[in-house]
Amino acid sequence: MSFSARLPSMITSGLLTVSCAGGEQQPVKQDTARIPVKISVVKASNNVFYDEYPATLIARKSIEIRPLVTGFVTKIHVKDGASVREGQLLYSLDPEYHQAVFEHALAQWRASKASHGRAEKDAARYRALLSARAIATQLADNAEADLRVASSELARACAAVNAAQASLRYVNISAPFSGIVGISNARVGSAVVAGQTVLNTISVQEGYSAEFFADQSEVHRFDSLQTKGAKQSPFFLRLGDQIFPDSGRLVLLDRIVDPNTGRIRVRVSFDDPEQRLRVGMSAIVRVRYFTAQGTIMVPASSVTEQLGEHFVYVCGIDSTVNQRRIVRLRKTGDSIAISAGLKPGERIVISGIENLRQGAKVLMQQ
Repeated sequence: MSFSARLPSMITSGLLTVSCAGGEQQPVKQDTARIPVKISVVKASNNVFYDEYPATLIARKSIEIRPLVTGFVTKIHVKDGASVREGQLLYSLDPEYHQAVFEHALAQWRASKASHGRAEKDAARYRALLSARAIATQLADNAEADLRVASSELARACAAVNAAQASLRYVNISAPFSGIVGISNARVGSAVVAGQTVLNTISVQEGYSAEFFADQSEVHRFDSLQTKGAKQSPFFLRLGDQIFPDSGRLVLLDRIVDPNTGRIRVRVSFDDPEQRLRVGMSAIVRVRYFTAQGTIMVPASSVTEQLGEHFVYVCGIDSTVNQRRIVRLRKTGDSIAISAGLKPGERIVISGIENLRQGAKVLMQQ
């Protein structure tokens, strides 16, 4: 085909192209995507506020069982975790060495007693001779001195007998009070050292104390609770997600504030008649702060902080969110008490805040 034959079709095609390009372009409607969020309706309620302190449980009465003499364990008389009464035999040590020491001390005492008796008779004879002017005064004085030395030797021998007798008695280790023993740290044949080796621990399980540290700014508050008391105990114990049913009482507010940390030791006692607590458990002591009527509580996840101020996103009727400043009262657990900025019935965003901006449209989910 020649060039002249193709020309009309090319012109026609070009005209069509120009016509399409020069025509009026239709606007494309773009639907703004709504941001999915979870909302919650603001409600007012009566609330009790608590301060919480990490604490460790200690026994009201607990003691480590240590031997008073060195030796080897020959017998264990109680099982681990057993209940024992005061004076009950717990451990026995090998008495052979201490028996020998006692017998040696007893023999020394007998020899000293014999020497003292002879010195006493000699002194009596010399006193009689001195009265008759039959001997020199120096001889009588020497006899009196020998008697005093013999008396001292006898007293020392007597003390050695008492010490050896006590050591022999200490090979049998008894419970100092009624309670429950723990797991034994010694076995039959174990070597133990006087005053150092911890054989076991005995404690009373009628109740425990929760020990924690509070800031020095709260000293006056706890001091008032200790001296004046309260009609209802403000102390409660939380174990994980469970609240211990029995309230506690403040038994100790330390007299010294740690200068390094600025904190003071506090001890609260809890009864445990059902023996559900154990020494060394970690717990949370909840101290009732105050009770508020008609307080607005919001989830902590709904509140953001900017330059020391707190804000929430409030969702309007048209599903538009607006950021609003609030006055935060205090935080309790996962909730925050609000004293100003919100009204009951308003809807706030509690999830998906990181994707929001002022005036954004949201897809509300409850």
